[in-house]
Amino acid sequence: MSDAATLLRDILDPGALWCQKISGWNIPFDDRARLWLLATAGQETGWQNIAQGGGGPGRGPWQFEPETCDELTINSASRATIHKLAVAFGVPVVEFDGTWMYDHILSDTRLAVALARLDLWCDPHALPEVGDEVGAWQCYLRCWRPGKPRPDDWAENYQAALAAVKAVP
Repeated sequence: MSDAATLLRDILDPGALWCQKISGWNIPFDDRARLWLLATAGQETGWQNIAQGGGGPGRGPWQFEPETCDELTINSASRATIHKLAVAFGVPVVEFDGTWMYDHILSDTRLAVALARLDLWCDPHALPEVGDEVGAWQCYLRCWRPGKPRPDDWAENYQAALAAVKAVP
């Protein structure tokens, strides 16, 4: 098992820096987003870049499923940024579809970070403030629609993520 600080250092922050270098990327990775993404990765995978156990479809730290990748290509809030990601990856836009993204999530954590932040960006609600554990839980339920939400694990994952984000501004 990994931990929040390791995922933040090795995957989330480098992926965020990469995204911010993409021409036209305008989605912020402020502490609210970093914290929420980190807590969600803890909830989904224990901060690991893995395929879902038991043959399930989830992939990467945020357990993306094929349907979510497909949704990002057609959502009006994400479609333009998906095109920018295609350019950044050097893939023709027509080939940079949900299947391509799903197939590459495990092998390229930059893609996993970009898609996780982009999926969160599609939520019309404001991000919960840093320290708002309950609001972050509601956001998790709304945005990630987990099949088995495990509410008893959220507080521990959120607090570990909060400590990591506070340690690495």
